[in-house]
Amino acid sequence: MAVPTMEESALCFQLIERVKDYFQSAEHKKEFEEWYKTKYHKDYEWRN
Repeated sequence: MAVPTMEESALCFQLIERVKDYFQSAEHKKEFEEWYKTKYHKDYEWRN
């Protein structure tokens, strides 16, 4: 397994931050929960 380059690490960090920011929105959380319930037929349980 290769060691990530600085560019790869920076890209991953940016992606993680964008995903976290996305799910801060109540609207986006609701959309995700609806999608999850449709796909898996159960409610999504958020972790802190």
